[in-house]
Amino acid sequence: MYRKSNNMNKERVELLKKFRDEDANDPFPIYGLAMEYLHELPDEAWALFDVLLAQHSDYLPVYYTAAHFLLEQGKEEQAKELLRKGIELSITQKNDKATRELRSALEQLEF
Repeated sequence: MYRKSNNMNKERVELLKKFRDEDANDPFPIYGLAMEYLHELPDEAWALFDVLLAQHSDYLPVYYTAAHFLLEQGKEEQAKELLRKGIELSITQKNDKATRELRSALEQLEF
């Protein structure tokens, strides 16, 4: 699950923006920004998740978090599809822990 803080850390946001601008090929600052924006700027958070899914589709952490975000928006089918894609990627990357977490999340939605 992602952090539930409602206080966006402006210094961290600025630092993440700087890192993102310095290296557009690094998905971590984009993900970090999305996490910072999650509660106060959800549209901006989703826009960043969308960038990650389109341009850094091999960045595994985004699948669980973005799926959870979609669930909170009432988009269960889209969340399920994202979890399925994350499961496929985690298997490809041989990340057993992520596979278990993503499968567990999907199973909870399906039952």
